[in-house]
Amino acid sequence: MQDTRSTADGTARGGAEATSELLDHGHRRELLRLLADPEAPRRVGALARELNAQCGCWAGSPEVRDTATTLHHVHLPKLTSVGAIRYDASQRRVVSVDRERVAELLELAGEEVSTVRA
Repeated sequence: MQDTRSTADGTARGGAEATSELLDHGHRRELLRLLADPEAPRRVGALARELNAQCGCWAGSPEVRDTATTLHHVHLPKLTSVGAIRYDASQRRVVSVDRERVAELLELAGEEVSTVRA
């Protein structure tokens, strides 16, 4: 099993390239910003609705369903692999968020971290 704890420079032990790839995707950056808020939803469906709220998509729309599927199979496992979250795939729920790690990743992405609360 690969060790993905963060190093002093904030990258995952998997390497800067893996962290860069992680942060290149807009949904993952948006998801990190969303999860930085302690009041953020934790269930996949609710996260998908939040991520699609700007487009005015309704809860059962194909866009929201597609986003939920991608969150479950791709984005949440990737965030788990770099230590930002713990995701329970069987419950389709984010169990915990490491807000310090989320802040590090957002800083690496050049994102605003003022909304991140410890």
